[in-house]
Amino acid sequence: MTQKNAQIVFIVFNILAFFAVGYVIYDIIRVQNALLVKETIIHFDTGINYYLLMTVFFILSGIQYAGLKNKESKLYKNANLILVFWFIFILIVANLTSYYFVNKFEVAGYTKCADSREISRVAKGESSFYTLGGCQK
Repeated sequence: MTQKNAQIVFIVFNILAFFAVGYVIYDIIRVQNALLVKETIIHFDTGINYYLLMTVFFILSGIQYAGLKNKESKLYKNANLILVFWFIFILIVANLTSYYFVNKFEVAGYTKCADSREISRVAKGESSFYTLGGCQK
């Protein structure tokens, strides 16, 4: 792959990461608003928060930019350490966000019900919905 093609692919991944992070923010706002207005049924997927891992492309872009400007910059020299810490930080944020909402559901009186539409998946997280009146069979 040529450098130009590689850079185009990298830019496409950054754009996809932007939309993925936007979707996570949208979902957090949606769930928060549903809790505020006490909707009867709230769909919640803990796996959506892991889309935040795509923010690693933003960090890679910053490192690439810093390396192009100055190969001696601290950001460029410590790139591997920064990436590892960012990855771990985002994993913690994704887990804590899911944990936070599950606790908010319990405090608000919601009952967790299995989502019958969920297809078994390999990805982390689970799709479920929370209801105010208990699960319907």
